[in-house]
Amino acid sequence: MTIPTTVVLVGLALALLAVIVLWKLLLIGGGILTAQWLMFTAAADNPALQLAVLAIPALVVAAVITHRTPTYRHRPAPAGFGSRSRAAEEATR
Repeated sequence: MTIPTTVVLVGLALALLAVIVLWKLLLIGGGILTAQWLMFTAAADNPALQLAVLAIPALVVAAVITHRTPTYRHRPAPAGFGSRSRAAEEATR
């Protein structure tokens, strides 16, 4: 079974677009991956160092995500826009 040429070309174009848009993220992720790989291979017999190598980037990413995401607070609905209609409200009084 062969994949049609147009599907391959569209896939390549989308992949190229993703790389262009996300180049900084890919570069930083590649740097973190390389640093972790080097530390793992250098300290294969030290589980504490391996745990630190995995935990520190994860904590940094978690801190960035929690500080970047907006917090939404619940606001009460204005008068007259509740879940119950006025007719239903008056009927229950």
